[in-house]
Formats: sequence, structure tokens, C-alpha cells
Amino acid sequence: MASNLFRFFLQLTLSCMLVLPVYSQDMRISEEDVRYEDKFVEATLLFNKGKRKEAIKILDTLRREMQSPSSTVFLTLAKWNYEEKDIAQCENFLKQAIATDPGSEWILQFGFQFFKETGRFEDANAMADKLIALQPQKVIWRDQKIRWLMAIQKYTYAIAALESKEMERGFSTDVSLQKIECFQKTGQTDLAVKEAERLIDTYPDEKKYLQLAAAVLHEAGRVSEARPYLEKILLLDPRDADAKAGLAILSNQRVTGDDVLVNLKTVMADPQISAGKKIETLLPFVLQLVETRDTILGASLESLGEIVVRLHPTTAACHAVYADILKSIGKRRKAIDEYRQALTISQRPFSVWEQLFFCLEGEEDWSGLKESCGASLDYFPNQTLPYIFLALAQIHTAEMEKATQNLDEATLIAAGNPDLESRIQCVLGIQAYYQKKLPSALQYADESLRLSQGSNAMAWELKGDVLKSQGKLTEAAACFSKSLELDDSRLSPFQKLNQK
Repeated sequence: MASNLFRFFLQLTLSCMLVLPVYSQDMRISEEDVRYEDKFVEATLLFNKGKRKEAIKILDTLRREMQSPSSTVFLTLAKWNYEEKDIAQCENFLKQAIATDPGSEWILQFGFQFFKETGRFEDANAMADKLIALQPQKVIWRDQKIRWLMAIQKYTYAIAALESKEMERGFSTDVSLQKIECFQKTGQTDLAVKEAERLIDTYPDEKKYLQLAAAVLHEAGRVSEARPYLEKILLLDPRDADAKAGLAILSNQRVTGDDVLVNLKTVMADPQISAGKKIETLLPFVLQLVETRDTILGASLESLGEIVVRLHPTTAACHAVYADILKSIGKRRKAIDEYRQALTISQRPFSVWEQLFFCLEGEEDWSGLKESCGASLDYFPNQTLPYIFLALAQIHTAEMEKATQNLDEATLIAAGNPDLESRIQCVLGIQAYYQKKLPSALQYADESLRLSQGSNAMAWELKGDVLKSQGKLTEAAACFSKSLELDDSRLSPFQKLNQK
């Protein structure tokens, strides 16, 4: 952040040195003017040599001595104080610079950068508007403001700025595309589609704008409304594989397993259709499988997933989606292999590590869980879940001291996140349970359930284990039933009550 402003002001200071004194028309200068200039140059050289505090002191003394300090002096002091991270002094001198020369592009530009980089949205927005008003013919300031508003997700402001630009300069493809993005981000799907229609009308032979309209509707969950656009794409390009795939599944948002296999097998087996499009096509059905646990649908998706990974063996996302299918139909060991294959190709999607942890925990593969948690921390040292699952594995392998250390680390990272804090409390309870500290284990289980609002299946199972150990079998069975209701991969009450 500071380096950008430093480069900006290195150029600015050099240019300002040339105009610091305010000479009369006959260019006569007084001894006082010469002394001011010498002090300014001295301060500048000291600052550039790294003697910043001394430079600031000299220039501030000069400011006090001058009857009417120039905006250059105020602006340089603002810049130097910013470099020294004295934000209050920087703002103070910035305001004086603006008051001295309110029409200076240099000052307003610094003000915009300063307020932007210190998170002062309203002030930065006001500075951007002043820059635009100062030189309305310069597109650069309006474009810079729009990019900034979109980057900080102030989409409503960005839409207003885009519409203002369009009113002044007329229709622009870039403006339309930016408006579509903003409308999407604010959930205004109809306006996004309407804007896409403008592009389609302007460029009727360009299929990319038809694809854009279809994508907008698809992302908004209004898949069936995309059909006219997909059909028009095929009129322009009968070989467009993505449009073919989209039409093949348009009417199948809620289908039986046999329907999925019949409609999608050709799409999944087509090598011309991209891996990304196949994954996009499968995802709604995978979500349906997670929700319904439909065994026929699961078998069909398993078959389709196998086809996809065979055709796209080097695409990590294909292995990850196939693993999600396998996990959902209870084939955790095969899912583990696919998650690992995905992570061999790309280690970056943390969600894949997360699902691998859950599968390894479900299989009680404590050695594999420790290994995977350790590996993930090389890439995601600030994620909480690896520490939680690593501690859980260490508890089951009697490494209590290490488990405590990892739970302490998890607690530091998870502060304020109820879901993660619930998981930590649960694992602390499991540790207490294995240490035969049943009252503490029960307290941890109850706290975990409070934090999760009763949705932590592992905490219900822990509470059932504690109550079972205390001989309260009826209450334990109720807890095991609740755990199974939340996560059907867990043991039934009958199995838990008869477990030694």
C-alpha cells in the first residue's frame, strides 16, 4: 500500500521542488525565498536517505516559519507522515493542502489513494467525484472509481457510476458487461438479463452474449428460462457442445436415477465437452443426491462420475466431484482415494481437504487423518479444521499432550466462529471422555451443542457415550438417535448401545 504512494510522491516531490517558491513576474527572489527553498531541498534529501523523522521536523519548522505555506509543503508533509504511518498527521496536512489549493489534481489524487487505502469509503468516494468534476473529459478518473467500487463490492454505487458514464458517453460494451456483473452481485437478475439483451441486439451474430444471458439465468437458478438463448446459440453454431449439454438437462432438475443416466451419459462421454461444463452439469444432481440419498440416483451418478474421471484424469475438480458422489452413497474408502487423487493434482481447494478429513474420521483411519491434516497445514496454516481433526486423531492414538497443543492453536484461530468453536468443544469433550473425566466431557458436549444450536452430530454422539457410561441408557439412546438423524453415516442407537 505504502509503496504505491511512495512511487507516486517521489515523482511529485521532484516536480514540486521546481515550483515551490512563488516568484513575482520579474523572477526576483528574496533571501527568505532562497532559504525556504534550501530548507525544502535539505529536508527532501534527508527523507530520501532514510532520515525521515529529521526531514519531517525540518519541513514542519519551515511550514511554521512561512507566512503562507504553499500546498506543496502541506502535501509533502502529508505524504511523509503517511510513510511514517502517522495517519492522523497525514490527514491533517492533507486537509490543509486541499484548503490551500482545492483544484489541484495531484492533491485530490493523493486524497483518493489515502482514503481508499485506509478504508474511508465515503471520503474516498468524495475525492473521486472531485477528480471527475475537475476534469470531466478525463475518462481515467471515472473508470478508476468504477473499478474501485466493484473491487470493494459497493455494487449499488458502481451501477450509479456506470449509468452516469453511459449517459455522458453513450453505449459501451464494457459498461454493459460491468453493469451485468453488478446486477448479478446484487441479485437483480432481470436487469442483468435485460442488459445482456442489449448486447445481443447490438451484436446479433455473436454467440458469446447469448451464452452470457444463459449463464446469468443459470447462476440465478432460473435454468429453464435459458432455453431460448441456448437454442439461438445452436442456430448460430450447431456444434456448440455447451449449448447441447445445457439443453440435454434443462428439464431434469428433479429426476429419477434412470433419467439422469439416459440424458447425461452421452454428454459425459463426449470428449468435446469441457470438464468444467460436465462438472457444472452434474452439480445440481449431486446436491439432490446429498439431500435425498436416492440410491438409484446415486448409482447413476457413480457411473457418470466414473466416465468423467476416465476422460479427464488430470482435472482435480472431476475427481473431487466423483468423490462427493461416492461419499454420499457410503463408499467412503473409494471417496478417500478420489479426494487424494484430486489433491495430488491441485492442493489448493481447501474444501477437498475438508471432505477428506470427514471421510477419514468416519473410517476411523487415525493414521491417515494425522498425515492428511499435517499435509494440509503446509498449504493452509491458518485454517482451523486441520488442527481440530489432527487433535481428534491424536486423542485416539493416545497423544494427549499434542492434542491439547493443537486444540489450543485451533481455539486461537477460530475465535468468534460458533461452528468451529462447537467442533473444538466437542473434541475437548472426547479428550475428557477418554481420560475418564465424564462430568467435564458432558459439559463440553453441552457447550458444543449450545454453540451449534443442536446441529453437531458428533456432540450428540459424545453426549450419548457419556450417558451410556453413567448407565443412563434411555437418555443415551435418545442422543444416539439425534446424532444419526443429523448424520446418517453414524452408528444406530442399537449399534452404539451394544458397542463395548
